[in-house]
Amino acid sequence: MSERRRRLLLRTAQLLAVLVVSWALFRTLGVRLSELKALRGADWRPAAAPLVLSSVLLLAVYLAHALLWRAVMADLGVGRPAVRTTIRLYFLASLGRYVPGKVWQVAGLAVLASRAGLPPVGATAAALFGQLAFLVSGAVFLAVAMPTGRGAVAGVAALLGVIASLWLLRCAAGQRLAEALRARVPRLGTVVDLVTGVRPGHAARWGVAYGLTWILLGGAFVLFVISFYPDAGGHLRYVAGTVAASYLGGYIAVFAPAGIGVREGLMGVLLADVMPAPAALVVSLASRLWFTAVELLPLLALPALRGHEGAPERNPIPGTP
Repeated sequence: MSERRRRLLLRTAQLLAVLVVSWALFRTLGVRLSELKALRGADWRPAAAPLVLSSVLLLAVYLAHALLWRAVMADLGVGRPAVRTTIRLYFLASLGRYVPGKVWQVAGLAVLASRAGLPPVGATAAALFGQLAFLVSGAVFLAVAMPTGRGAVAGVAALLGVIASLWLLRCAAGQRLAEALRARVPRLGTVVDLVTGVRPGHAARWGVAYGLTWILLGGAFVLFVISFYPDAGGHLRYVAGTVAASYLGGYIAVFAPAGIGVREGLMGVLLADVMPAPAALVVSLASRLWFTAVELLPLLALPALRGHEGAPERNPIPGTP
């Protein structure tokens, strides 16, 4: 079988998986076509004030993630790019999430970092560490927002996994394993140095910082939902937990680019517990447009930051290409 045909079959299988899972989730909502037709035009239009405020908070979350990536690079000794460079690289690479497969965002970041004069391996590793911190803190946030069932289990498991990993990196057995990897696979030497160079204090700081962005994201999502359905304000904690559950669920669905379909379906199912199913469907579908539109704003604002461009402050790790 040719490579082109294998890729076509893979993309077809991914598309079918997205359609099947999304259909199953939205079917769980039980929304009938007649119910959607009964919605008035005003039901589809959000209130302006909470929508604008939610978008400002979401933009703050995105910008914080870009700057946290910069901070992680500095902690790892990779470099400290200018603010404009950081925003450009981070948000351009983020567009790779919409390409099938989870590797394109990482691969795109490596290429863009190299062109900007940053060590690609170090920049990519910093992004992966940041993503890991975001996922772990998201699981903890979910456990706090929805402190029953699998949410609590996920949060505890994530924390224990991180603690165990940090202990392994510092213990004698972990050091021996690192030395063995350096000796047997020299090309992994730089990656091993980056991983073993993570300090518990840095990891804790990353976790707390990303945890704060989850609080902002939860608040932004609550305001977004309230803009469509004001009565959701009576379920603040649950609604905030919904965005964490749907995001993490979409991330786990590796076959769905940027969690498309899966995230919205899971979000709709959860929101249907606190609002009518048609409203939950409207909010879940509108959320994709909201997330994507706000994510594009920093790229549109890049010309205003032109004067802040500069060469990255580098402190490359020896052996980093």
